[in-house]
Amino acid sequence: MTTFQFTLRLDRELSEAEEDAIEAGVPEVHSIEGGLGSTDAHVAIDTDSFADAVTAVVWKIEATGQRVVGLELADLVTLDEIAARVGQDTELVRARATDVDAGFPATSGPAEWGLYPWPAVSAWFRERFPGQQFELDQQGAVADLVLRARSLADIDHRARWARLLTV
Repeated sequence: MTTFQFTLRLDRELSEAEEDAIEAGVPEVHSIEGGLGSTDAHVAIDTDSFADAVTAVVWKIEATGQRVVGLELADLVTLDEIAARVGQDTELVRARATDVDAGFPATSGPAEWGLYPWPAVSAWFRERFPGQQFELDQQGAVADLVLRARSLADIDHRARWARLLTV
């Protein structure tokens, strides 16, 4: 299993009672932030695939009566998240990050936070491993587009549009 971390965007700012309902019914949501007309639900979930992770949490959030309209992957990532994004074992990524001669990007903020800037990390991997694919980034982009598209589609037409994904 892999721990996937992402943020789901909800279509509006939630009341305190609505936030409480999500926190009670969706244990994978570890924090909720509202503002500027929308709400972000920050998620961490252990599953076998990113698609399963997103689908499971979207269903749970929408079961509380809310509407998910987008997805975002973090720009600051842990070593576990880096491993998931590059498709490598966490210990291998940790060894690369701690090898002083490897030139791995430094943490962003205090070292004890263990957060690395994803743009610098992905550039480091691309330079050393030409052709490196970042499947999770691609899947995140697809998930965001699908969530945005379904938020625009009339509920009566969603099933028709969903067929397009299987063509």
